[in-house]
Amino acid sequence: MGVSIHYRGRIADQSILPHMVEEVEEIARVHKWKYQIYNREFPVNSTSNDELFGIIIQPSGCEPVNFTFLANGRLCGAANLACWGKETKSPYTEYLYMN
Repeated sequence: MGVSIHYRGRIADQSILPHMVEEVEEIARVHKWKYQIYNREFPVNSTSNDELFGIIIQPSGCEPVNFTFLANGRLCGAANLACWGKETKSPYTEYLYMN
């Protein structure tokens, strides 16, 4: 039997995104986990919520963990964006089939 963790939130300070992505990427590399980086910085004055900003990691033997946000700062996973957003090509599908 597995454990599911559900979480939600917002990024408090959008200027820290590049540093957060860098730190999470380093952790993924050290542990040899798969990861996918989306945009490293938020756009200036954008209200479009059809693009992701941040990083997704996949620890060994686990489902992906999203550290990805919409332009408004709300936490959003790639699968949610593919299902509910304006995205026509699923970034989640690309992530699952990374080499």
